[in-house]
Amino acid sequence: MAFPVVEGTATTGDASTASPTAVNYPATVSAGALIIAVARCGGISAIGWPAGFTELIESNEDSSNDTTAIAYATAAGNEGGTTFNVTHVSVKSVYIVYSITGAEVPATQAPQLSATAIGTSTLPDPASLTPTG
Repeated sequence: MAFPVVEGTATTGDASTASPTAVNYPATVSAGALIIAVARCGGISAIGWPAGFTELIESNEDSSNDTTAIAYATAAGNEGGTTFNVTHVSVKSVYIVYSITGAEVPATQAPQLSATAIGTSTLPDPASLTPTG
């Protein structure tokens, strides 16, 4: 298997309070690429991902009253430069979406995360993670 490479990223900022938010895919998305989407919403909210996305984590544990969520999907290859809709309560929200080639196929091994790290620091240090495989 090839070493994973980030082939593209896209950001979306939605200062309106409308829901759903149209979130940008990267301009380049290859068929079979791993799509990782990170969302941060300005309120305690359930994040609703479109069909095909699997949520890894959703947390509002910190004292900011915001919600952070991460989800993944496998690209069909026709997503480049398009959008997908994410639902949430009517608050401001921001998103980063990565397209990663050469990653393990999620059906074989889903992406893994360390435990949630909460706090304030100029040098954040999440919990360690020993990935499977």
